[in-house]
Amino acid sequence: MNEPRADAVNERPLEVVRRGGGSRRFLQTLIILCAISGAVICAVLLAMTLPSAGDASSASLGSRLCTPTARVNCDYVLASHWAKFRGISTSLIGFAYFCAAGLWFAAVGVPTHRARAWHLAPMALVLAGTAVSAWFVYVMATRLPVWCSWCLAAHGVNGLMLVLTLAAWPRRADGMAAYPTAWRGIGVLACCGAAAMVAAVGAWSIQLQAAARQYQREYLSATNNADYIVWRLSREPAREMAVGSDALALGAADAKNTVVVFSDFECAKCRLFHQYARRLTTIHPGAVRVILKHYPMSPQCNERVKGAFHYFACDAARAVEAARMAGGDAKALAYFEKLFDAAGLLDEKPYMPLARSLGIDAAAFERAMESEEATRRIEADVAMAASLGVEGTPAIFLDGRQLRTNWHILTDGVRPQIDLGATDSLWVELLGVSVGSGPDS
Repeated sequence: MNEPRADAVNERPLEVVRRGGGSRRFLQTLIILCAISGAVICAVLLAMTLPSAGDASSASLGSRLCTPTARVNCDYVLASHWAKFRGISTSLIGFAYFCAAGLWFAAVGVPTHRARAWHLAPMALVLAGTAVSAWFVYVMATRLPVWCSWCLAAHGVNGLMLVLTLAAWPRRADGMAAYPTAWRGIGVLACCGAAAMVAAVGAWSIQLQAAARQYQREYLSATNNADYIVWRLSREPAREMAVGSDALALGAADAKNTVVVFSDFECAKCRLFHQYARRLTTIHPGAVRVILKHYPMSPQCNERVKGAFHYFACDAARAVEAARMAGGDAKALAYFEKLFDAAGLLDEKPYMPLARSLGIDAAAFERAMESEEATRRIEADVAMAASLGVEGTPAIFLDGRQLRTNWHILTDGVRPQIDLGATDSLWVELLGVSVGSGPDS
């Protein structure tokens, strides 16, 4: 009676089985490398379709490595209608495709002979992908005047992945257990679909963000200039604004121009404008008066605000009015500025310590904080803002006309900042004053 050999599996020499397993792992590694390479190339192509800042230094690496010639121009090909499918970049689709293929071969690899049917799934995917690649190569050869070298690289990698996938088909019985199991195969298929979806959505969101930045740059290029801002202000109707003689204000009472600003102490842009308003009244004394009004973005004292937006804005506005009632306008202005500086600490309710630091009587301040008069003043400001159609802060009115554009000029670049010199020149035009009307800034 013959006994089974100790060095055999299902009557196949163990050495042959091991050699077959090593070959499968080698092919699996090559296919994964192809998928990674394809995904990287598609990512480069995707980056080339994103809007640039408009100068040579902002060009993507892919564009710099695909220098236009008489027969090669990647940017031209990617700008053609062939580079999109129903509005979606084909580079994005390719990126998702390579990610899905790579995940399958990383999680499953090459199946054993008994489970070879599972290899049909990646084969079908790669066959479809290669057919698409062949079509795009045909399009570049016959429909477009130039080639895209990065596109050809992606299609070449795809073709190599097809060859390797076909070579990995388990043709011979290997005597090994069925792998992958049905549950593993189904699970990995689901994961591949999810991964492709996540990759596509992620890449698409990057495209949308880049497009939004491009639109923002175009908008700024059209509106970020004094001519547009002055023109836009001139188109606004002039409103009658009964601000009252007791209004808290910066600058001379008999100034030629009047700026009314509705602010919220939790509004960072309001703080920026207040800082500039101080500068403005210093540069152009007698030319402008800045009247400070409240518009807290909180439903606690502003019924026009429906959600809890700025939790501490009402208390902060009340504290300013209390400082004015207990200490007078000069101390109220100082309190106003200190409160903006402490905007990040409003949750700690710094109102009384700030009042004490300015020499305001604590008892009088506390009584004023609880008074109906403080409430009435805030309500009056909110009612005025409502009558003017104010919906957010800062709301700035110059001589009765609302400044609906930016009140400043921004610098160019990825992270624009306020250009102080250009902003000063803008306000010279807005106020109608001569450049040398104030002290040197």
